Order: sequence, then structure tokens, then C-alpha cells
Amino acid sequence: MVFKVLGIDEVVDRRVVEWLLRQVLVDPATHSYALYDLIYQPRNTRFNVVVRCEDIIGYVLEWGGWGLYAIHFWGSNIPSELIYDVLKHGLDSRSINIHIHSNVLEPIITEIAKKIYGEFEREVFIDMVVDRKSFKPYNIVRDDVVVRILNHERDASEFMEIKERQSRRISLEDARNILKENVYVGVFKDNKLVSMAGAIIRLRDAWIIADVYTLPEQRGRGYAKLATSKITSLGLDAGVKKVALHVNSKNTIAIRVYKRLGYYETSRKTWLIVKNKYL
Repeated sequence: MVFKVLGIDEVVDRRVVEWLLRQVLVDPATHSYALYDLIYQPRNTRFNVVVRCEDIIGYVLEWGGWGLYAIHFWGSNIPSELIYDVLKHGLDSRSINIHIHSNVLEPIITEIAKKIYGEFEREVFIDMVVDRKSFKPYNIVRDDVVVRILNHERDASEFMEIKERQSRRISLEDARNILKENVYVGVFKDNKLVSMAGAIIRLRDAWIIADVYTLPEQRGRGYAKLATSKITSLGLDAGVKKVALHVNSKNTIAIRVYKRLGYYETSRKTWLIVKNKYL
């Protein structure tokens, strides 16, 4: 078995990109991250592809930014030494999210993660997808409620405040950069930002929705459903074939909301979530 490493300052093999394009059409919730980061975030990305007889049988994607380190393991034939090296890369980050797309690798990755990080949370996330045919848009028509795209200058301060309510502190500059690089929809009640949803991955054929959040005191009023509906509409209106998101399997309220919008389950995956208490 041979694995080839692609990363910073390297030209990504066109065959890898073409392969990922095909995979995104089949499973956008899994493969959109790799394609997007290799094309648009190469300086923040490491990509390790496992090849056997010129066929891609696995890969490890690493992305770091804004205090977060995300690692995606796809395929069942990732060498243990590569897993160990990759997991060590996240030690300098405040938060590490490890996405495991293989039941075969899960016990191996979990054991190595215990040796490196010590404590972490294990969660099961559901991948959900919607397309033009299944989508059921939702709206709230009230004078005191406005839904719109967040602006990186106008809304950065309120965005930073709501991130702190999520227990994720970021600087005002980070808030501006996040809103500049991604599309976020905000719901405003009496001119105050109370709910939001972001499109963190935007490709020709697929968008990934994440960071759906409503202030605790404003929940139960349909605001998260409104924000998710609006950001989903933006993606489908832009011509993408599928919009995908991930939701914790324990979050039954959110799952019910997404199903009412037309999202349907495609798979379940294990995430290991590490909080670095020393940073």
C-alpha cells in the first residue's frame, strides 16, 4: 500500500480533484470538505491520499483555522502511522473535531486519540441532505422579524457576540473574516440577531450548512427553521443539486425541524470532539 501526501505549496493532482467531483455528486455530506478545502483553502489544508494500484481507497483531510482543527478520515485502509502523525497536528488548537467515516477504523483511531489527547467526547452525527424536489420552504411573515444575509462589516459585532454565547470566543477580525468567506443568514427580532445558519462549504453541485444556532431565550419560535430554510433556498436557487448538513443524533428537536424542511438522512458517522484545556 502506498500513500501520497498533498498539502501546502503543492499542486493538487487533477485526477484527485476529478475523483472528488464524482464523489461529491454521490455523497456531498462526506466529500465536499476535501474538494472545497483543496481548491479554496490550500494554505490551511493538508491532504493525505491513500492509493492502491492507482485507485484512491482512502484519504485524510486536515484543516485548521480560527482555533479549530478538523480532521476527516475516509476509507478503511489508513496506515496507523499516518493516523498517529495526523492526530498530533491538532495539539496546538483549542478545539479538534475528528470525523470518522469508517466503522473499521473507528476503534483504531479512538485508541490512538486516547493516547494523544486523553479525554474527548464521542458523538454520533447524522448526515442529512435536501434537493429541489424534497425541499419544503418555511417563512415567518411578521413586521418585527427580518431574515437576511449577514454583512461582514455591519453584522460582525453581533456575530462575535452570538459566537461567544456558543462558548466559542473569536476576535472581531475573525468575525469579519468568517462572514466575508462564508454565507451566513441571520434572523433579527426587533433589530437584534437572535438566530443564524451558515453555508460553510459552497461548491458547484453541493453546499454544506452548519453553525445553526438560536439564542436560548429565543428558541421554540421557528427562528432556526427560518434561518435554515433561507440558507437552503439560497443554495438551491444558485443551482446546486444537493444541500447537506450534520446534526447530533441526540438533537431530536433539530432533526424534526430539518425533516419538516425536506431533509432526509443519508448516513451516520462518529465524531470525536476534543477541547484543549491548556489553550
